[in-house]
Amino acid sequence: MSQSYAQRSARTKENDRIAGRLRYLKNGGWRTLEAKKSPEQKKRRARQALLRRQFGMTPDDYNALLFSQHGCCAICQRPERCNAAKGTTPKLLAVDHDHTTGAIRGLLCHACNLSLGGFEDRLDLLEAAYTYLLDHS
Repeated sequence: MSQSYAQRSARTKENDRIAGRLRYLKNGGWRTLEAKKSPEQKKRRARQALLRRQFGMTPDDYNALLFSQHGCCAICQRPERCNAAKGTTPKLLAVDHDHTTGAIRGLLCHACNLSLGGFEDRLDLLEAAYTYLLDHS
């Protein structure tokens, strides 16, 4: 006697559930699999997820932008100097974007990114700061 689609589908789902549970038990649980990854792998995966979620970028998009800027900040033209922790490699350049449109403008070092954030992307404040520095130099 032939089985209905619903019966075959239910059996397939049950078989998939059982197979997944067996893989889980064989590997000692999903957490064990995640724990086997090195800290560098975890950090790289987190960075990839952040780029995709916040900016819609892939690591290749980021690297292409970094290459076009010769590995330097778009404002000060220097490589990143700020370290994530003492004795570690420098942080990656920050992705600068327009907070209104979400358009990516370039990559900035930590210092330049903080400076732009402090001026709230307002040109009038940047011009006032420029004038202030000219008047007091």
